[in-house]
Amino acid sequence: PPSGFDFKKPEQWPGWFRRFERFMNAADLNDQSEQKKVDTLLYVMGEKAEDLLTSFHLSAQDAGKYKKVSEAFQSHFDVTQNVIYERTIFNRRNGPVRPYLL
Repeated sequence: PPSGFDFKKPEQWPGWFRRFERFMNAADLNDQSEQKKVDTLLYVMGEKAEDLLTSFHLSAQDAGKYKKVSEAFQSHFDVTQNVIYERTIFNRRNGPVRPYLL
């Protein structure tokens, strides 16, 4: 399996999850029960995964479904860029400000 997920670097989630999906396929775990797939995901992610899953407030039924759990993690680790913040950082760089870039 891939090494545990580094919760301090959420931007690495997409790559880590792709490796995990590849591991699930290689280990023939895709044909296992939904609960076993969820347990495997949480185990491989590491200790903090259980607490994080609890914070999603999924129903008991949804917490046992791999697709629902993986989507919850995906939406949690989705790193969206704040356009206004990124533009401010860009405009603070050294050099002349070009109005056409604003």
